[in-house]
Amino acid sequence: KVEYAAAGLPDDFKGYAQQDFMLILSEAVTNAVKHGNAKTVRITGDLRSMRFANDGEPFDAAKALGPESGHFGLSGMRERAARHGWTIRFGEEDGWTYVEVAR
Repeated sequence: KVEYAAAGLPDDFKGYAQQDFMLILSEAVTNAVKHGNAKTVRITGDLRSMRFANDGEPFDAAKALGPESGHFGLSGMRERAARHGWTIRFGEEDGWTYVEVAR
């Protein structure tokens, strides 16, 4: 189940920004379902900050497998965010694991 309560995508995305943003969203949702066994994904935010939360198993980004183990998802998310000067945070709040991207 996907719950969407966001203001929509910014209309000032330039170049690959929208594509990179959508790839971050796609990776966040894929990870929630595939690795976290989430039943619900909640997308909230506005034109400055978006949060992709899920009710799956807790997740610690610092302990996640990385490129050295053949896992490129989180590093790809970080690289895409950095390319545009966005910040990306991974965390947990009130039983929901989240990825937050802020411009």
